[in-house]
Amino acid sequence: RIEYKKKNKKFQKINITELIREICDLLSVYAEENKVTIYFYEKRDIYINGNLNKLKRMILNLISNGIKYNRENGFVNIGIEEKEEKIRVKIEDNGVGIKKENINKVFERFYREDKIRTTKKSGSGLGLSIAATIIKFHNGNIEIESIEGEGTKIYVELPKN
Repeated sequence: RIEYKKKNKKFQKINITELIREICDLLSVYAEENKVTIYFYEKRDIYINGNLNKLKRMILNLISNGIKYNRENGFVNIGIEEKEEKIRVKIEDNGVGIKKENINKVFERFYREDKIRTTKKSGSGLGLSIAATIIKFHNGNIEIESIEGEGTKIYVELPKN
């Protein structure tokens, strides 16, 4: 549906700081159950234009992955960097990481890394594909840095307008 509704974007002014804070609060019980701590300390109100429901789904997906594929007593750090015409959201965890040769594959629909399948973590393999599609819908960009066994950093750049 996302791919076919580009003409009807329904963008509005969104406080991305508040949206991330709400999602962190929403995921706090899930994080606690998985013995993972979420850190988000941004105090400034940072605004972008976007589709609220789609952005909410994308951020929820990325943070919940940081929790799901983490380790006991792990962390998920979230930060926002504001530039003149765009923002950059960084989501960093110290979880299982992704094999170097698989980083570009994680955006493919239904792709799941073999070791993830063996950890009994549930999921369809659609989360990052959906997140990337939402980011593209907003004329943004996503990058992943990861070291297997050490963690993952995800950078999402979105235009403000």
